Amino acid sequence: MPPRKEKPEKGEKATKAERASVDDAATVKILKDLHEANLIAGKSAGKQTVYHALQPALDPSDPSTSTTHESLAALDTSIVNLRNEITALKQTERQLKLELSALSASVSTSDLKQEIETFEKEEGELKGRLSVLKGGDGAGDGGEKVKGTSADEKDEVEREWKVWARHAATRKKIAMELWGVLLEGCGEGRDKDELWEELGLEGDE
Repeated sequence: MPPRKEKPEKGEKATKAERASVDDAATVKILKDLHEANLIAGKSAGKQTVYHALQPALDPSDPSTSTTHESLAALDTSIVNLRNEITALKQTERQLKLELSALSASVSTSDLKQEIETFEKEEGELKGRLSVLKGGDGAGDGGEKVKGTSADEKDEVEREWKVWARHAATRKKIAMELWGVLLEGCGEGRDKDELWEELGLEGDE
């Protein structure tokens, strides 16, 4: 049978309470001494004093801790510059997105290459046909034999074209003079273009 534990006497309880009271008093004294030595900070709140660690002093020469008017103005300027940069970057982003969207909707590179190859093939065929026609030994679209045009025939066509061009210029001049007489008979304020439009006529100048 284990031995019975003896109950502590009342004197022992009192001794522990006194010891706790002494410890609290010593703690308060130590904190007060540290406060008086400016090693910690303290602030009275009613009957109690709240102690806390000292805050680092602000150094005016250090931009990270300085709170002078100049440093605050510099921070404001920096904030404005950063905001402007963000706005410019957002505008650039929108522009790039629009360009990307336009490129995505356009013809792809492979399609362009295919179209170029098709055009080059057609160009080669047309050049071949033109070469045959210039040589005078080719065939027309209907398969008929194509005869080359001689220099004399070209000169004859040129002369006939000049003759008919002179006739056309003379007839045009006569027609314009007649229209002028007609407009005079229609009274002032009438325009040839308006009269032609009323009559449903068309022609070149």
